[in-house]
Amino acid sequence: MRAYERLLKYAKVYTTSDPESGTHPSAAREFDLAHLLVEEMKSIGIEDAFVDEHCYVYGSIPATKGCEKKPALGLIAHMDTAPDAPGENVKPILHENYDGGDVTLPGTGMVMKTSTFPFLKELKGETLITTDGTTLLGADDMSLVRVSYLGMVMFFSALARFWVFLMLVARRMAAFSIMESWMDSSFTRSKAALASSRDSLVL
Repeated sequence: MRAYERLLKYAKVYTTSDPESGTHPSAAREFDLAHLLVEEMKSIGIEDAFVDEHCYVYGSIPATKGCEKKPALGLIAHMDTAPDAPGENVKPILHENYDGGDVTLPGTGMVMKTSTFPFLKELKGETLITTDGTTLLGADDMSLVRVSYLGMVMFFSALARFWVFLMLVARRMAAFSIMESWMDSSFTRSKAALASSRDSLVL
């Protein structure tokens, strides 16, 4: 599966958080993506992948023989999306061979103008992925590409290559948290869980 195909797949999973909830995760639906990630991690050889009772996903790839004592590399991303706009029934739109002009979102007729987003001109000829305008794509700040999910996409693509070609020899560990902030309990919990399994962890 190509990286952008994973992005489209993840973006369609309903993971909007509930700001009124006092539970972890804030909504049970977040487990849908968590279980999907565990399945995909196992499919590329991450045998110890699992999701805990609070919807945190963990997994690791052993170090290459002879490099067991090298610092491990940890990757962390969050799974939830913001409740500021609908996050259900997301319909990602591919704009292939983008012409560098304004981008119209077909679901609403809203236009992403290059005068407002000048960086779009630099993407001429590329394939853009946007929402259809009726929902979030997934980035909490309504950016063009679902940043957290794109991180997961690149993470899986990279891990698949590392696994086959041994490009990264230290132990590799991953955690997907239920919340975004790098200063909140989600990050603290994820980092602590990864670090507990290794004396040295690079994040």
